[in-house]
Amino acid sequence: MKSDHVIKVLDQLSVSHLSEHQRKLIAEHISHCSRCERAFQAAQMAKVLLRERAVATTEVPPFFQQKVLARLREKQVPPIADTFWEMWRAAGLLVSSMTALVLLLLALSFSSPGSSPPEEPPELAVGFSDDPAERVIFGVGQLANDEMTYDQVLAVIYSPEDAR
Repeated sequence: MKSDHVIKVLDQLSVSHLSEHQRKLIAEHISHCSRCERAFQAAQMAKVLLRERAVATTEVPPFFQQKVLARLREKQVPPIADTFWEMWRAAGLLVSSMTALVLLLLALSFSSPGSSPPEEPPELAVGFSDDPAERVIFGVGQLANDEMTYDQVLAVIYSPEDAR
């Protein structure tokens, strides 16, 4: 063990796990090597300190358990405001774009003029008489977007020819 230093053995085993034969070899080696002697003494002091620390008990401060449980509850249930901001970060862009789209569609629907049926070309009056009532009913000879006044409609419906 003169060529091997005690430091290597102490790194592998603790002082309490050394056999009697290993202790004799270490005692012989540290009589010649001061560096290994200091390492062995440090290992023995560490053993004593660890044993004393393991035996020592500490008193728990009053209300320790309640404080720990309260902190755990705080971490488990996030406040509502924090939850709202987390959801907003996740879906804020989507909600904002959908809101903008709805507002745009509302603005377009209220600002655009009323929709009218598509214009149809005037049809030829084949087989129809020149009766104004037929012209009003079938729309012959008129453009589809021509509008009649109420007086014109009433005049066609109650024409003097019907009174005869």
